[in-house]
Amino acid sequence: MNQKKSLRNCPICQEENGEILHTQNFVLPEGHPLSNGYDILCCDRCGFVYADTTVSQKDYDVFYAKLSKYEDKKTATGGGESPYDAARLQKTAECIAEFLPDKSVRILDIGCANGGLLGYLKKLGYNNLCGLDPSPACVENTKQLYGIEAYAGSIFTPPQDLGDFDLVILSHVLEHIQDLKFSVKLIEQLIKVGGYLYVEVPNASGYVDHVFAPFQDFNTEHINHFYHPHLSNLLIQFGLTNKLIGEKVF
Repeated sequence: MNQKKSLRNCPICQEENGEILHTQNFVLPEGHPLSNGYDILCCDRCGFVYADTTVSQKDYDVFYAKLSKYEDKKTATGGGESPYDAARLQKTAECIAEFLPDKSVRILDIGCANGGLLGYLKKLGYNNLCGLDPSPACVENTKQLYGIEAYAGSIFTPPQDLGDFDLVILSHVLEHIQDLKFSVKLIEQLIKVGGYLYVEVPNASGYVDHVFAPFQDFNTEHINHFYHPHLSNLLIQFGLTNKLIGEKVF
C-alpha cells in the first residue's frame, strides 16, 4: 500500500491520510487554471475516493466561467441538443416531478449549463424556474432557448436576494467542487423548510463497467468520486434526510 498525508484532506470526513490509487497527469494549454496532475486517494477512514489537488475553488470558478465546455450547444451535455442528452434530461425531470405535484413550486438548477433540464421541467408544467451557472454564455443560452430566468454565478457566488426554493437541483455538480462541506452548507440555506435537494453524480462503483475512454472520469474537472453511501454521509451531516436513493444507467 502506498500511503500519504493528503494535501486536501478527505472532502467527506476530513481524514488526513489515504492510499494512493493512481497518479494522474495531464498535458494542458499554457495558462490553464487547473492542475496538470494529482494523486487519486482513497480515504483511510471512510473510503471516499478523491483527487488530492491543491487547486483552489476560486481557480475552478474561473475555469467554469471562462473556459466552460458546456457552452457549446452541439457537443456539450446539459442542453438536451443530442438524442442521448435529451433522453437523460427528460428522465431526470420525470423523476423529480414525482416528488413535486404542485407545478407552482420554486425550482433552482445550480450548474444549469444550457438549461436543458429546466426546459424539460417547463414542458412538464413547472412555471417558477431559475438557473444558475458560472458561464455567462450558458446563462444566455438558457434564457434564449427556453425563456427561463437565469443568472451568472456559482454555489459560492450566487446573486444577492436570490431567495429560497422548494427544490434545489445539483445535477453533475458535486463531482466538480473543491470544498464539498462548505458548498452543501450554502445550498442548505437556499432550501425552504420542507423543501428538496436533488443530487445526481457519476456512480464511481460503475466506472469499470462503463469505460468509454481511458480514465474517462479521472480528468481535470472531476475531483470527487461518489458511491451513494459517501453522498449520504456528506448530506446527513447537514440534517438532510434521504427520501430516495437510486442508480440509473443511460
